[in-house]
Amino acid sequence: MEKIVPIFWLIFLAFWAVTAFLAKPKEEMVSTDSVGGVRGILIGIIIFIILLRHFAGAHLGFLFQNIITFPLSIEKIGIGILAVGLAVALYARYFLGRNWSGRVSFQKNQELVTSGLYRYIRHPIYLGIMLMGVGTLAVVNFSFVVIGAILVAISFFQRIKKEEELMTKHFPKEYAKYQRRTKKLIPFVW
Repeated sequence: MEKIVPIFWLIFLAFWAVTAFLAKPKEEMVSTDSVGGVRGILIGIIIFIILLRHFAGAHLGFLFQNIITFPLSIEKIGIGILAVGLAVALYARYFLGRNWSGRVSFQKNQELVTSGLYRYIRHPIYLGIMLMGVGTLAVVNFSFVVIGAILVAISFFQRIKKEEELMTKHFPKEYAKYQRRTKKLIPFVW
C-alpha cells in the first residue's frame, strides 16, 4: 500500500506546477508569518522523504519508525481518504482558475469564486490537502509525518485567517454574505 502514496503526491505536485503559470498577476500581497512560510517547506520535505524512501529505498532511522502499526484495512481506508483529498484539492484548484495564488494575495481582476466546492466551504483546497495528509498518515505512519502534519495544519489555520481578512477587505459586502451561507473548512460543520 505504501508504494501507492507517492503517486498521489506526484499527481498533486504536477497539477500545481502546471496550473501555477496560469494565475493572474498579483495586485496585493500579504506577508505570512514564519509558520505559514514553513508550511510549504514542510510539505516539500515530507513529499521528498516519502519519494526518497519509495524510489531509493532510503531508511532514515527514527524518521521511519511507525507510531502505531495499522491493519491493512486501515491502510486501504487511508488510500481512499488520500484519493478523496486529491480529488477535492484538484477540483477546488480547477474552480479557482486564474484567481489562485500560492501566496496570500489579491489578484488583478480577482473574482469571488462561489461555485463548485466553494458553494459549501470557503477553503476546499486546504481541506483536500489535509485529507491527503490524513490518508498518508494512515498508510505510511512515519513519526516525522505526524509532526509535519500538525505544523502544516497550524499554518493553514493562520493562512485562512489572513485570506479571509483580505477577501473581506476587497469584497466587503459579498464576502460577508458568502461567509454567512458557507462553512470555513468542513462542510455543514465549521
